[in-house]
Amino acid sequence: MAADQGYAKLKAWIEDSLDQFRNDLMNLLYPLFIHIYLDLLFANDIKGAKDFFNANKDDFHNQEIQVLESICTPQHLNENPLVSAYRTNKYSISMGKYAFDLFINFLERNQMTQILVLVNQYLNIKVHQGIKKNEEIEGLTEKINKNIMIETNLYSSYTEEAILKDEQYRYDHLESFVLGLKNRNREKEKVMPSSSFIKQEIENLKDLCKRVTLNKNNLPSVCCYTVNNTFERVCCAEISKDLKLLALGYSDSILEIHALEGTLKKLKNTADLMKLKNLEEDLHEDIGKTIRLIGHTTCVLNVKFFNSKKYVLSCDMDRVYLWSLDLFCLISTYKACAFPIWSLAISNDDLMFCSGGADRTVSLFNIDSLSPERLFTSALSDVSSLIFHPNSQYVIFGSCDHRIRMHEIESAELVRVFIGHTDTITALAVSPDGKLLLSGSKDKTVILWDIMTSKKINVFRGHTKTVYSVSFCYFGNVFVSCGADLSLRVWDFKNVLAVYHTKNTPLIDAKFGFRNIVSCVGPFQG
Repeated sequence: MAADQGYAKLKAWIEDSLDQFRNDLMNLLYPLFIHIYLDLLFANDIKGAKDFFNANKDDFHNQEIQVLESICTPQHLNENPLVSAYRTNKYSISMGKYAFDLFINFLERNQMTQILVLVNQYLNIKVHQGIKKNEEIEGLTEKINKNIMIETNLYSSYTEEAILKDEQYRYDHLESFVLGLKNRNREKEKVMPSSSFIKQEIENLKDLCKRVTLNKNNLPSVCCYTVNNTFERVCCAEISKDLKLLALGYSDSILEIHALEGTLKKLKNTADLMKLKNLEEDLHEDIGKTIRLIGHTTCVLNVKFFNSKKYVLSCDMDRVYLWSLDLFCLISTYKACAFPIWSLAISNDDLMFCSGGADRTVSLFNIDSLSPERLFTSALSDVSSLIFHPNSQYVIFGSCDHRIRMHEIESAELVRVFIGHTDTITALAVSPDGKLLLSGSKDKTVILWDIMTSKKINVFRGHTKTVYSVSFCYFGNVFVSCGADLSLRVWDFKNVLAVYHTKNTPLIDAKFGFRNIVSCVGPFQG
């Protein structure tokens, strides 16, 4: 298998791997990308090199990529100090032993001989047991990097503001882990990641370290939030992925954001920011536990948080609204259709979202475009629920015609149809590994599906009214469902493990947090 084709297959495998190994494996892509590109140039395959470079360059964001892009001919290779450094020095990577074994087994199983040669010749992989030591240097050594950048400044006009070595941060092992995430998220942030973004990633990783393994003998803790005096006005609710924010949409056009932990923080106004003496000072101010966002003209029908918690998306009878959670103001509106919009979904990379409603279509938007990029028109009735596959390459939606459909985003092709419910699909969830699908319905059942075959694995009965929400735990065989029957139920893949009843609160949203703790919310039926 050619190295460039092998790289594409390796990249897809890494992106679909488990969370605990993915970040170690991701570090392999950058040096392999560089050396495959250089090999193609040395072989005088200019077109192949440029095609490979353009297909993958957006995965990395640093000054070296800009320098490499300026190399157009094999003659340039001998004149470039960056190329010389990469070809005469090994690139150091630190990996956990299990991740390393998975990587080598994958290369050997798929006969990726050329990539194995590159790994042996140009990479220095340091395999560690447990937590990586702080003093381990990754990439080219600091001395080599310094010399490269001094010489490259004479060779190129690019600035050094984005170079990671210029950032004066000192992290513990978790924060060092976040360092790699900064470059991969720079395109999504459009600017250098803020200190708040870095802190959020650190908190998420600390939660991962405290994640509880769930089974029938070790059930999850459950935290239930009851919204008082609002029963007939609450139309929708959404708990953020880290369980720290709650959004409520009301029939009187109000969207509320609640802090479930701590207080809400708003970016200071321009006058106050100008008074700051340095960027290490806090750029935000506390505004209390709750804030109301005004802008909708009709009832708020659905609301979703972005994974970054920088934005929140909401919809009403004919528009989708994008709100900033830094400024707590409306940023943009998207005209989706002329009918009520029942459902929203946001991709895991926060770059796309979908809306579906009474016009029987699903509209796919890029965040920076006001017009839909794709329309999926296979539903025969209202689109009632939506979700993206974890790899952000597929969109899955349920409708009032009792069916669930799965479309590939790039081609818009219908690739799966799940048939088994006898009433409107009201809730969807995909397992973190992307292999399983959960669906809840007005028919009072929850169905577990194998996405690969679109076959039912099991049908779960027990709810006595509509199922409003379903959620998988992180990397386990436990999930929860809740609904209008005032109960939250915990299941494994065969049976119900526990049932928790509320006094008089139908639960409309339930979610597993990073630690495998469940939070749920609903309005009190006073």
